[in-house]
Amino acid sequence: MTKSAKSNNTNAVTHGFRSERPVIPGLEDQAEWQRYLAGIAESLAPEGGFEQELAARIASLLWRLRRVTRHETATTRGIIEGIQSKADYANARIAAREDGGDLISAARVYKDQERHLVLDARNLDSIMRYEAHFHSQLHQALHELEVLQARRRAEQTPLAAQDISAPPAMYLAAARQLQ
Repeated sequence: MTKSAKSNNTNAVTHGFRSERPVIPGLEDQAEWQRYLAGIAESLAPEGGFEQELAARIASLLWRLRRVTRHETATTRGIIEGIQSKADYANARIAAREDGGDLISAARVYKDQERHLVLDARNLDSIMRYEAHFHSQLHQALHELEVLQARRRAEQTPLAAQDISAPPAMYLAAARQLQ
């Protein structure tokens, strides 16, 4: 197995963002996924195999977007709990010293935790990249389903959908060029 293939497999297990299966064993519940899939399919009302495949794709993308949010929450929680653990350890060491010393106050710990509510650039970049990727795919799949359903009902098909999920900096750069 190549190093690249191995890192992709590790990523799939670690985050589940790139997992081929919709449910990550041990982390997610297959029955919950089936209920979720049924609910999305019911609300999209697909008919025929192709529409059903698109509805399943849409459910999978929404499910993965939820996973991104859970990952962000878990990452933030881990950082904040780590700050508390380090403070607790430091306070225990300070208390054990013979000369005493000033303990780390709860207010200082809270301030340190508060600063980490927004993730660092590396974590935030990864989360935003996956979220944007899934959002773009979701937007495309929803549009394809709408076109198929309109065509099936002999209605005018929706105009081509425009994906506006690019980063704001891209829009600002484009706007500056128009001036």
